[in-house]
Amino acid sequence: MADVHMSIKDAAKMFLEIERRYVFTTPKSFLEFKDYYNKLLSEKRLFIKNKIDRLEKGLDIISSTNE
Repeated sequence: MADVHMSIKDAAKMFLEIERRYVFTTPKSFLEFKDYYNKLLSEKRLFIKNKIDRLEKGLDIISSTNE
């Protein structure tokens, strides 16, 4: 595993010397974490939206009952 990291580091140095641009690498575990976070966030938003809709419907029923 260390050889892979070293070869990427060397290739990034060469790229910087030739193209005068930096190369950034992101670990796969971070990308997986980010994808999981986005998935969890969308699930929680849907859960909360359903609760809000349920509450609004209940309040409408209570309001119509009071009238």
